[in-house]
Amino acid sequence: MSRKKSVVLTDHELRLMEVLWQQGEATVADVVSAIAPPPLAYSTVLTTLRTLEQKGYIAHQEAGRA
Repeated sequence: MSRKKSVVLTDHELRLMEVLWQQGEATVADVVSAIAPPPLAYSTVLTTLRTLEQKGYIAHQEAGRA
């Protein structure tokens, strides 16, 4: 049985959203470098951003290989 998706932001999601609210558009690397301590790994940030997109909080654009 799969878990229900939470509408409420988790602590990690909120930390990333705070960066995005301040910067507007940002790459994963931008978010990693701007996040408040403790740091998060690139892959953790990427996965969390994908979750935020699935929840409808953010959208992404592809540019080149990024």
